[in-house]
Amino acid sequence: PPPEDCTAPTGCSSAAWATGNLARWQFELEQNLPGAAALVCRDGTPDDGQASEPECDGAGPTVVKVFWADTHHRDEARNGVQRVVVQVER
Repeated sequence: PPPEDCTAPTGCSSAAWATGNLARWQFELEQNLPGAAALVCRDGTPDDGQASEPECDGAGPTVVKVFWADTHHRDEARNGVQRVVVQVER
């Protein structure tokens, strides 16, 4: 399970609040999506990468990338790995 985190940014540092909430989010993803991995990064070409190499180049908008294994819809090109990318900042 993820480490204990703050439920509100008051009473703990903003870094501890963000770290705890990110850990909780990643833990919940792993519980609900098989083989899930996720991250938040800057990426000028967000529709690339995979869980082991998300291909974040540090340029462009802030994006959330979520990867997971899909055993029902295997795509030979992606070896069953699905990806969704959401831009959260321009």
